[in-house]
Amino acid sequence: MAGKVWIYLSDKEFSTEMKANIAIDCDAFLKEWNAHGNMLTGSAEILNNRFIIIKIDETGYAASGCSIDKQVQFIKELEQKYTISLLNRLLVAYKEGDAVIVKPANEVKRMLKEGSLFLDTIYFDSAILDEQQFASSFEIPISKSWLAPKDLV
Repeated sequence: MAGKVWIYLSDKEFSTEMKANIAIDCDAFLKEWNAHGNMLTGSAEILNNRFIIIKIDETGYAASGCSIDKQVQFIKELEQKYTISLLNRLLVAYKEGDAVIVKPANEVKRMLKEGSLFLDTIYFDSAILDEQQFASSFEIPISKSWLAPKDLV
């Protein structure tokens, strides 16, 4: 599948039950997702109990403004239904052992400067827009991200 990717980071870790229910909700949304009446071919996956990844195969029909708006509305519905935040772009995620840690970006930058977080820490880049980037750059060292303080790189 070649196409766009949307990455939604949750402020809270998904429980097993929540993860299963979100997957059901995503499947239902994707079965109805269309652009100007043309069904879109998409998929959704939940990673690390923190990320909802929605992908669309644009070899058939591409997502349009209206279909992207429908997707954002769906994500807002998930936020309300599960009392989570998925659209807060001030939150970032990184690995600490096997755990995914979510913090405000300004706190991560402060931790880097203080030396309590390191440039080789793996960061999850939720700004990725396509599948090629997702496959190669979703998990990168902080040193290769926008979070890296210029004076530490």
